[in-house]
Amino acid sequence: MDVNTDPFITGFGQFDGIPQRVLPDNCMEYSLIIIDQASDQTVIRAELEKVKQTADKFVEEVTADYIWQRDSLQLELAKTEDVGWCLRGRTEYGDSVDDEWLIVWILRELTRNLRNLWVRVYDTDGEFLLIEAASTLPRWLNPEIADNRVWIHGLNLLIIPLTAASTLIGRTKPAAHPLTLKEAYSILTSDSRALLQRICLVEEEAFYRLGRYPRAIQEHLHYAEVLVPRTCAMVLHEIPESIAAAVEAFYLRDPVSLKSLNSMNHFPPRDMVTISVRLTKVLYAQLKSQTFEPPSRDGSKDSSNVPNANVIGMRLACGFEMLVSDNAAPQISSEARENMVGRVKHILQRKTPPTDEEISAWPRRIDGEDWLDINYEELERNLSGGNVSTPSGSSGGAEKVESGWGDKQAEATLKKM
Repeated sequence: MDVNTDPFITGFGQFDGIPQRVLPDNCMEYSLIIIDQASDQTVIRAELEKVKQTADKFVEEVTADYIWQRDSLQLELAKTEDVGWCLRGRTEYGDSVDDEWLIVWILRELTRNLRNLWVRVYDTDGEFLLIEAASTLPRWLNPEIADNRVWIHGLNLLIIPLTAASTLIGRTKPAAHPLTLKEAYSILTSDSRALLQRICLVEEEAFYRLGRYPRAIQEHLHYAEVLVPRTCAMVLHEIPESIAAAVEAFYLRDPVSLKSLNSMNHFPPRDMVTISVRLTKVLYAQLKSQTFEPPSRDGSKDSSNVPNANVIGMRLACGFEMLVSDNAAPQISSEARENMVGRVKHILQRKTPPTDEEISAWPRRIDGEDWLDINYEELERNLSGGNVSTPSGSSGGAEKVESGWGDKQAEATLKKM
């Protein structure tokens, strides 16, 4: 069948209403199932437990130094009426779309060696892998019928065509409607599975961002020097991942949470120490980009003439103060966040702040901030793909170079855009 033409009769694509989404914004869900017709549910459950162990170990290995914006990959064993035993989970990724794609890469990698494993990922927008490949989709595959049709198996992107569902229910003509998970599972466990399509161009576009991994895991990180209260340094050293919660508390601050900064009971601005912190570029940009003048008892201001380490450190300390002082703040939006607040409070209550000698032994690294700068003239030239004029000769004239692209990776990214 030609996937680039509409193979259906009159009546195809009749609009039955947009499927209802129940996921909150900036959230994704995923389902992992085992397709093994020779095994009963007891065996499948045992296999899924091994898959979870493999996944947990793999996540620990590849994201050991990573800072998740909100949640990491969370897999739970569950039994459903639709597919029996499966693994499923939900991750809130906040403003970090990189977290969403990191999870897609991890789940896809799991299918490399687990030949019976099938994975489905979706978010608030639905089948977002198809959205990524929107320009390459066959005309019959539209959002109204896409639910539960897209699966990752053996590193490939497989699509359940309309003919597969028709065969399952004994129809001779394809019917355009979204699949339920139960219907999709029935197709995957029947002879109709042979009808699944792997459209290479769609797969290439859908998985385009995954080509950067695992290298991108480190590329997303930024190391900065900050001046913070000693108690704040203690928390950051004991729980490095807590920096994400503190940044979000700062970024989502409101008049109620700002009241805690009048006293700074937990992280008073005294006994200051300089340390190096690790965070993602998204988190650093959230700290760096905002205009903020904190309530101050000494009259100091967050101004341009203050060293960057002081400004970023002050904002981090304020973020931690708001995080632990106001349990009703908007950043406490999940069980994971509440657990993080509990861990931070436990450190403050039970731990002794580090000495100067201990702090001096901590790793130090400071990255440049060139990635924050955008040269709009260069961007415009690259987007147009035109030649770049460069000075040449003693007269200071210009000559044309052969290519308008100064960087191969930038070329690939901008062409994709």
